[in-house]
This record gives sequence, C-alpha cells and structure tokens, in this order.
Amino acid sequence: MIRFSVVVPVRSAGEFVDECLRSIRRQAGVPLEIIAVDDASPDHSGPILDRHAVEDPRVTVLHLSRSQGVGPARNLAIAQARGEYLVFLDADDAFRDDDVLAGLDADLAATGDPDLLLFHYEERRPCGLTRHMRLGRVIAPGGPRRVSRAERPEVLCSSWVCWNKAYRRDFVAAADLTFPPGYYEDFAWSIPALLAAGRMAVSERIGVRYRRCRTTSVSRLPGPRHLEVFDQFERILAYLAAHPEHDSAGARRALAASTRTFLRSRTDRLRVLPPDLLGEFRRRTAEVTARIGGLEGTCPR
Repeated sequence: MIRFSVVVPVRSAGEFVDECLRSIRRQAGVPLEIIAVDDASPDHSGPILDRHAVEDPRVTVLHLSRSQGVGPARNLAIAQARGEYLVFLDADDAFRDDDVLAGLDADLAATGDPDLLLFHYEERRPCGLTRHMRLGRVIAPGGPRRVSRAERPEVLCSSWVCWNKAYRRDFVAAADLTFPPGYYEDFAWSIPALLAAGRMAVSERIGVRYRRCRTTSVSRLPGPRHLEVFDQFERILAYLAAHPEHDSAGARRALAASTRTFLRSRTDRLRVLPPDLLGEFRRRTAEVTARIGGLEGTCPR
C-alpha cells in the first residue's frame, strides 16, 4: 500500500526541479509515489521530469499541452493519486531531510491517522540564511499531538500554504476539496481544509525547505493579478456560507485578523501592486475583512 502521494506542479522550474525530485526520491522507509505535472513548461523542465520517470518507477509525469495554472495542475495529480496521504511540494522547494516522510508517517500513526497533519518548514534565502517557521507562534508547542477543538481558531492563523500539511486522501475526497485557478490558490484550499478536518494533529518536524525571495515567484512579481486574491476570499466566504457547521465566531475573528495582516503586507511591505491599483486593493481589503469577521481580533506574528 502506498502511504504518500507527493504532488509536484512544474512550470519554468528547470533550475530547481531536479533537486526537488531528488529530495523526494531519497525519502527512505515509507512507500510513496511521485506525481509531477508539467504545466506546459516553456523551458527544459519537461525532459528533466521524464528522466526521473525513466530512472524511478515511482515517478509519474503528466504533460499538459497548454498551461492551466498550479491549482488545476494539482487537481489532475490528485485525481490519479493512490496514496493514503497527499503531500504537496513546489518544484522550486525540496524536502529538508531524507527521512521527512518516514517521520511524518510515524507522527500520523502516533496521532491516529488524522485527516490533516500540520508540520514546520524552513525558509532559505538566496544569501544562505535560514529561518525555521514553527507553529508554536500560533498554537502551543509539543507533539506530535492532536489539536483540540478549542485550539482550532488559532490554527487559522498559521500559514495558508498547502505544502506544510499532509492530508488524508479519503478526507479530501469526502470534503470535496479542489484547488481553484488563479493566484493565491492555496488559500481557497487550505482554509476549507483546516475548517473541515474532523481530526487534526500537529508535528514539530521540519518538513520542507522553502526557497524564499525567488525573483520569479508570483507572490513577489508586481502586477494587477494580485487582485485575484479577492477571488480566493470570495470562494472562502462561499464555503463558509455552504458549510455553517464549520463556521464560528472564533474562526471568523482569527481568519479576519490573519486576512488583514496578509493583505496589508502586499501593499505596505512587498508593494507588489501597481500605484494605480493601490486604492482599489486597500478598499477591497477593508471590505473583505469586514465581511469575514470584522476588524477586531489579532493573530500572533
């Protein structure tokens, strides 16, 4: 039985994807499969993926004839996955150590195979500096351990990326989770997943080495497409409306606070919006934050 399906969407990542796939193939002590989706890469990423598939039968490569975006690419891989758990890895990142998946396997077993397991990651900057991004800033440390219902709102203040979590594939199917198109696609996946998970656990394990400050990262390239973040928040609001059983005042306060902090970072710190769109972005930030849960409440930073 395959324990983990590792999903890797790839586009224009020829400089990094070899390291990414090698970090997955080196994982020892646990049955896994690797599903890499070549999102019509214009560079040499596709041939690199094909070489790995020839070298390792655990690697499956899906080649798309036209680019669909990272969210739809992940959905295609999920549809083919056979593992008990889904783990996502971006093509410019890598697993930090060769025993990450074996460690996560042990953490999942120790916590009763929950629907969702959160773990730490490491930021690595081009200058070589690293920083460990730990969950302890939003939830009491310790683990692996189950997350109580009382702690759930704080979890919504954790990172909304999809790749610092392991998801039980049966849970993903039952909750009908899919990635949307557009920028910031992680948000409309991760937040519903955190809300819907019946059993959630945390691990102190550092899983992923995240390559921060890559100049071609969409989160740092200035342009009007950053307005697409509001499409993702509309999807989150629609999810809350459709699933009142997962809604609560505490969750909304935490979500609103974290939303406000993130959106302000786009304009106040990263300044990725063109000047003529700043007014619209700030107006929509205030509107969506109020619609989620008002202006009260804070998340640890």
